[in-house]
Amino acid sequence: MLTWVGLYRVPPFSSTTMTTQQADADVGAQLLLSLVPAAVWRAERALLRGDATEANLRHLLEFHQHTVEPLSSIFSYALPCERALSAIARHSPAGVVELGAGTGLWATLLRKRGVTVHAYDATRHACAFGEVELGGPDSVSRHEGMSLLLCWPPLEDFEGGVNLMALEALRRLRGVCSLLYIGEWDHACGVLSSLSDRTKNGGMIAGPRFRRHVERDWRLVERIKTPRWPGLADQLYVFKQQRASKRPPEGSLKTQTPQRRQSPTSPARAGAGRCRAAARRERLRLLQHVHAPCRHWAWMAAHVWLEEICMAEGTRPH
Repeated sequence: MLTWVGLYRVPPFSSTTMTTQQADADVGAQLLLSLVPAAVWRAERALLRGDATEANLRHLLEFHQHTVEPLSSIFSYALPCERALSAIARHSPAGVVELGAGTGLWATLLRKRGVTVHAYDATRHACAFGEVELGGPDSVSRHEGMSLLLCWPPLEDFEGGVNLMALEALRRLRGVCSLLYIGEWDHACGVLSSLSDRTKNGGMIAGPRFRRHVERDWRLVERIKTPRWPGLADQLYVFKQQRASKRPPEGSLKTQTPQRRQSPTSPARAGAGRCRAAARRERLRLLQHVHAPCRHWAWMAAHVWLEEICMAEGTRPH
């Protein structure tokens, strides 16, 4: 059964729909994309035809500044979908290490599908959906055999200097694994990337050093289109190694200390509940600043939907 909300048809928010292991992440992306005014999609099409008028550029750039950027900092720079999540799980039998995980939305959705995920980010986010540890490229070497997930890694060359996070993470991968890259690639970029000489060929993510390394040592085995914001052309690229690297990096951890399983009534479990409540309040506070005239129901519905999907088992209200 489907319910009409405004002009958009979405599944009803029933507990039976949202508690299945294969929860429908597509609905969250669909709700967020309903925030895009028709004028913005028209502007993108015009720019792709070469009609680079000031009005078209303004429509697209203002929408990204006032809507896409704040939503990306709350949810994710790439919109999750079922096909991409299933592909990541299929290509990651030993689990996933995600670097630059942000608020942990992708990591949490993958964990709900039974995938072991170690998520790291350079900063802590008060509005995180799940557990994200502090860490950089060195963290990758701790998880031999796990696939590396990079979702919109930072641009290598920017005005303030150089950031080789994606390349350094790739160099630290060990064992037989996959590279899971969500972003733009050479000659497969969105119209926003074409506005700058620095990004028009490879996109606004990573850079030529990273792509050369991938093209030399990896082979593309699958590419999946993901929901995208206007002006972007990000997709999921799945790469396999030409040959596995077995030499552990100097100073890498040879063993991992197993974490003690907490009982449902432990203080840590109660503390986790308080952290989730605080993260929810922070997301709602930040969402108040999203520019979406007459469409606030959409980001609110998307937030409720994705929050229910990500909620840990046993923590749902009865």
